Amino acid sequence: MDKISIIVPIYNVEKYLRDCIESIINQTYTEIEIILVNDGSTDSSLEICKEYAEKNDKIKIVNKKNGGLSDARNAGLKHATGKYIMFVDSDDYLALNSCEILYNAIKDTNFEFITANFAFTNNDGTPWKKPMFSDKFQNTPLNIEDYKESFYLVNSTVWNKIFKKEFIDKNNLSFAVGLLAEDAVFTTLAFLKTKKTYYIKDIVYYYRQRETKKGSAAISSNCTVDYFTRVNLAYKIVYENFKKYNEMNFYRYYYAKSTSYILYKFVDSVLLNYEEKIEVLEKMKWFFELKTELDTPITSKSVDIITNAIVDEKYEETIKYCEILAEAREYMTAEKRERMSRPDYTKYNKIKIEEKPCI
Repeated sequence: MDKISIIVPIYNVEKYLRDCIESIINQTYTEIEIILVNDGSTDSSLEICKEYAEKNDKIKIVNKKNGGLSDARNAGLKHATGKYIMFVDSDDYLALNSCEILYNAIKDTNFEFITANFAFTNNDGTPWKKPMFSDKFQNTPLNIEDYKESFYLVNSTVWNKIFKKEFIDKNNLSFAVGLLAEDAVFTTLAFLKTKKTYYIKDIVYYYRQRETKKGSAAISSNCTVDYFTRVNLAYKIVYENFKKYNEMNFYRYYYAKSTSYILYKFVDSVLLNYEEKIEVLEKMKWFFELKTELDTPITSKSVDIITNAIVDEKYEETIKYCEILAEAREYMTAEKRERMSRPDYTKYNKIKIEEKPCI
């Protein structure tokens, strides 16, 4: 059996950490090493890690100063000795057969990495009724020429995937420190390097949507100017990478999906004052202008209206539109809000594939 290194970046998650670790140590596939990277936690997270490490010799603790999620994952990669790599965020948890499913898939298909289905959960860990990807999608190979489905199933997250460590090392893949959306940079570059992967329909991962008192997802309420500034940098890197590898047809679909997602983050944010909203819109105007350059239809009428207003620098009008949407979304369930932010793959049918010229 080949060893899987499971990297868990940890920062102040004492409330959820036990659930996460328990889901890993109880995997049906047992040839694993668990790398718990304590990223300068100030709560009892490190003590919980030590408690588990004393009882389980598969656990390694990496204790470091706070450097952010990317820095913690990179530290984990340096200590990984497995043939394969998985990532788990410390407030989430794995299905108990996740490692077994992903290991069998990557062994059988010999792809450089494998991606799988996942489900969101409520704050208490209760899974939502529907997983991220519907039953319409069966186990299938994906490639960068398949715009219709691959762009949707090769989602940007790293935690519903398994990677060959040799592939990561050979291509010097790491997480960009100081950015948000670091998963997107890592995963899209990995896909650009290999051009193909394989999708598994099984739910292997449970992503916890932590909620505030108003019921809006915590990640939205934490969307500060700094959040959007760092996401903006990540989006620029992703765009430049697709240009470098001459895969702009695929990027057009990825762009449409990303536009919807980031706009709803902006809509839901409760930490930005009026001046800060203007600042964010000005910084990200380049991104929304790509709609015209790429000739890419947007997934919904509301997002299209807001995007056009941003491009035309009608920022006051943009903010009013967003406030109307935000008020409506307050009455939605967390699941409905998330589905609205991540439209079904059929919403992208308007995008026409541009045939590459014959050489």
